[in-house]
Amino acid sequence: MTLPAVFYTCSCSSQINKDDHFQLSHESKDDFSKLSLRADFPTQIHALPQLYYCKECKEIKCTSCTNIEPQIYSCPTCLFDVPPTSARSENNFCGRNCYGCPVCNHILVVVETSSVDSSNKDQTIITQSSTDRKYILLCTVCSWDSREIGWQFPKPTGLTGTHISFH
Repeated sequence: MTLPAVFYTCSCSSQINKDDHFQLSHESKDDFSKLSLRADFPTQIHALPQLYYCKECKEIKCTSCTNIEPQIYSCPTCLFDVPPTSARSENNFCGRNCYGCPVCNHILVVVETSSVDSSNKDQTIITQSSTDRKYILLCTVCSWDSREIGWQFPKPTGLTGTHISFH
């Protein structure tokens, strides 16, 4: 037993020929499967999840007559909401340095480093020096750091701009 379905029309379907409209309204319910095979079927009737409400014209619109534009962006890591202008200026990167580890997908942290103890290569030991400060991205789970790909940053903020200059 098939559950009954409700379909809606979009205002763009009013641009159909009157002959097509007459044919649509007089087809029987048994011929509904034949109707769905027609080439213009997707632009005429739609299920509710396929439709959008337009606030400007106060009408229901389908995907063929709308342009979807997000009103707000959010970072999946820190869940910080960002307006579209800020997202465009940061090239769709989070301004809070939310980067994922390429090895284990954990969140990378920005740490200061100037020298690494060469006797212990398995563990990354970070020492602080006030003269030549460099910053790297470090994974606290698998100990991956951005020096493996040659990335060191002159400051701990604005890594997105520095990251783009590497490309």
